[in-house]
Amino acid sequence: MTSIQFKIWRFLIKSKFSKKDINSEIDINKARRFDSPIPPRKIKNRIIIDNQEFLGRNVFYTKPKNQKNNKILLYFHGGAFISGITTPHWNFIEKLSLSLGYQVILPEYPLAPESNFHDTTNFIFELYKYLLNEHRSSQIYILGDSAGGNLTVSLSLMLTKNKLPQPKKLVLLSPWLDLSLNNPVIKEIEKNDIMLSIKKLKTASKLYSNNSDINNPLISPIYGDLANLPETHYFISNHDILFADSQKMKEIASKSRIDIKFYEFDKMMHVWMLFPIPEAKEVLIQINKIINDE
Repeated sequence: MTSIQFKIWRFLIKSKFSKKDINSEIDINKARRFDSPIPPRKIKNRIIIDNQEFLGRNVFYTKPKNQKNNKILLYFHGGAFISGITTPHWNFIEKLSLSLGYQVILPEYPLAPESNFHDTTNFIFELYKYLLNEHRSSQIYILGDSAGGNLTVSLSLMLTKNKLPQPKKLVLLSPWLDLSLNNPVIKEIEKNDIMLSIKKLKTASKLYSNNSDINNPLISPIYGDLANLPETHYFISNHDILFADSQKMKEIASKSRIDIKFYEFDKMMHVWMLFPIPEAKEVLIQINKIINDE
């Protein structure tokens, strides 16, 4: 049974993003209207945030004042590859940092249409290699929501190709792993999805792929060789059109014996874990167990 808080947020989001709006053409400026490239002051008062530049882009290093030193979390934000860090992302990063006690690294990776998948995947690959200079791979955990979940798996594929060590674990939050959106199940789920539409996601995928083959594993990592993925944890809801990806991943994991653990929630919206609702706390508790229960 869903919480009252969820129902309130669902109503607010449904009112804000009507079906007419989410099925209209993408306006980049409008898509980025909620971007929050500067951490909110209230968060800066509760955790330590250090902004460093890497390859000409901002990378935020956040940590609690009583930081534990043996693990770091690399977090890739969502936004359909066209929008950046938002206030809900900052709030979630704060919760991760305070509840787990570790440093969380949040990069502003290149976005479409100014950049494409080559630029974005190259940036995260170089950032990971840079982190390996100071940390063992067994100390690194990578998390990502939506498009960030895509980058999390794409990075793992690049590490395999380049024979570099994998991170300890991956955590995927409502990940967008197949940019083709060709799964026929998606159309049926779309009627329950209050945030995403096939039309807008297909437009975003064209901007990000830059007319390259959409089945390229660095664009749609579900088509890559996933056999070498580290232990992976996959959070998804059945009212999210990306739920179809999880069903495909289940089949791949079963056939290839890949270590993927699925956490399926009922009737939640896309990336519900970023919102201040009890169902989000459930995910945070699970992530705490994933990271700390070794």
